[in-house]
Amino acid sequence: MFPFLLRKEVEDEFSQENFKRIQDYFSSLAIDRCNFQFLEISVTGAVTNKKFKHRLGFVPKDIILMHNLNNQAVTWNYSLFSNSELDFDCPGSTILRILAGRYE
Repeated sequence: MFPFLLRKEVEDEFSQENFKRIQDYFSSLAIDRCNFQFLEISVTGAVTNKKFKHRLGFVPKDIILMHNLNNQAVTWNYSLFSNSELDFDCPGSTILRILAGRYE
């Protein structure tokens, strides 16, 4: 969330309106509706239904893969995600770098 501007502290009504428009603009940006956390996951071998603790405090709906060291085919089991864990399958060892979260 972007900082809230103290518009009412400004006496000039035109300046107040400009601050309101600036606040509305930044509130409408997509980045303001995102809540993602960077995670790095080391996979040491083939896994099925591997649980990984994410500490987001909510069920993530989106995974953005940023890096897959050994280009392994990773399957994210979204229906098995929880408030504390991700669930995935991977056929071999790799290191995954992801952004986990959700776009509102």
